[in-house]
Amino acid sequence: MQGRGHYHIMVAHSTAEKLEEHDTMNEKQLKRMLILEKYNEGLIKRSEAAEKLGISERQITRLAKGLKEEGEAALIHKSKGRKPVNVTSHEIIGDVLKARNEVQNEKSNIRKFKAILEERYGISVAYSTLYRLLNANGIKSTKRHGRKSEELLKKDAKAFLV
Repeated sequence: MQGRGHYHIMVAHSTAEKLEEHDTMNEKQLKRMLILEKYNEGLIKRSEAAEKLGISERQITRLAKGLKEEGEAALIHKSKGRKPVNVTSHEIIGDVLKARNEVQNEKSNIRKFKAILEERYGISVAYSTLYRLLNANGIKSTKRHGRKSEELLKKDAKAFLV
């Protein structure tokens, strides 16, 4: 029993040291690494490691092998720190907002503005991207939304009162 208690104290101390050593790892990855190291050292069973991490025993085997061969890099997602390929560049965002300020007097809705961007400025972005970008910057469409439904409600209310 004393060995176990001593072991837990060592693990707690070891965890603090590892937190300082591994700046690039988040808490989940660090927890995975510690449990997989225990598994690789034979201190816990594969089923225990799987239960603690909430993954299958097969994944434990795969991750433990990766940890042995590649080190902690095996636990860090391969696309960490990379930008998605479909991200809109800051340059295009700036050009779109500048163009919107220039054509603001034309009272164009988002679909018309999209056509203006393509014709005058040579900027091609998806409608959904343009909509999201303009809304994020507080620019609303000039199209009247819900006008028909309001008028229909008023007519129904008048008919109901009669």
